[in-house]
Amino acid sequence: RGRDPEHLNPAEVEHRRRASGLDTVLPTLRSTLFDPVSDLPLILAVADRTGTVLWHEGPRDLRRSADLIGFMTGGRWGEESVGTNGIGT
Repeated sequence: RGRDPEHLNPAEVEHRRRASGLDTVLPTLRSTLFDPVSDLPLILAVADRTGTVLWHEGPRDLRRSADLIGFMTGGRWGEESVGTNGIGT
C-alpha cells in the first residue's frame, strides 16, 4: 500500500471538471463502458491528466469500500502523490 491520497475540495473538483473538457465525453463513457456491465461490481472512474479522480460511479457498497482507501472523487492518484498505480501512470 502506498501513501494515502490527498483530496481536493468540491469547488476545486468542479473547476477541474470544467477545465478538463471530459464532461463532454462522460455520457459516451457511461454508455459504452459502464452501462453494458452495470450489474457487475465495477467502478467507472474518470481522472484528469494529473491523476485526480473527477468522477467515480458504481454500486454504493463498492464505492464505500473504495472510499476506505481514498479512491473517491477529488482523490489525487498521481504517482507523485501515492506512488505507482494505474491511474497515476
